[in-house]
Amino acid sequence: MTYGEFDEWKRELLFNGIIVQDADESVPWPDREDRFNRYVKLVEGVKGTEGLEGAVAIIQSFQSPQDYGAYQAAFHALGRFPRETYLAALIHELPSLIQRQPDWAGDLLCGLANSVGTRFERDIAEFRQLLAAAQPSVQS
Repeated sequence: MTYGEFDEWKRELLFNGIIVQDADESVPWPDREDRFNRYVKLVEGVKGTEGLEGAVAIIQSFQSPQDYGAYQAAFHALGRFPRETYLAALIHELPSLIQRQPDWAGDLLCGLANSVGTRFERDIAEFRQLLAAAQPSVQS
């Protein structure tokens, strides 16, 4: 993906990541469904080679309290990134995600915590190391 293509992908991802909520009458139903489906398609197309910026963009796309299942595709896409890239993106975006969508921040952290006793358990230690090296504002 070239720089221009990445910028367009990210712009579209962030726009469609605002999942229209049931009570929001400002967006007609066909457009809601189209935006939902486009978001899922955008994250399903992620290969995991898009680098830190790609993983950060996916985390930034968690913008709505109810995702109606769309963000599950994004969680799967994050799993395609190398763990060190994903963990660096998580550390980078966690403070703003906690502010904007604390439940989704919790889901990402729970996913990490659920790696205890699995082959991914080392990710917890790596996350803690990255967090310990982060700015105090990020740590808090």
